[in-house]
Amino acid sequence: MEKQLQFAPLAYLVFDRGLKVLEMNEAMRNMLSNKSPKHFHEMLTIASMVYFQTYFLPAITLHGKVNEMFLTIKGAAGSVPVLMNAVEREGRFECAMIEMTIRGEYEENCFKRSKTQNKSIVRQRQLTKNCSIFLVK
Repeated sequence: MEKQLQFAPLAYLVFDRGLKVLEMNEAMRNMLSNKSPKHFHEMLTIASMVYFQTYFLPAITLHGKVNEMFLTIKGAAGSVPVLMNAVEREGRFECAMIEMTIRGEYEENCFKRSKTQNKSIVRQRQLTKNCSIFLVK
């Protein structure tokens, strides 16, 4: 099983309570362009670091796990959005991360379409209002 985890299609990472990185699998190394950060914060964008500090430790202390935490990792080709699940075992945090780049692109396209549709609706209402001036009462 250990060999399978090393080459699994998800990033796997273990760090301690001081957030020192202890282990990572091949997918995590690839996501970070084969860099080996010493501290978990070195992997995060500033916004994700703030969110992580605010939410992660309180949540995992209360529940022993964190599910679907959205973070942005400093990747090889820029920022990489990920969903992270984590559990605490024996004072260590075991994390699984799944890259969310395709979903982000999909959501961005949906947002753009929605914006375009809203502009069209506003324009249509303006035209309808302008045309009603010509209607005979």
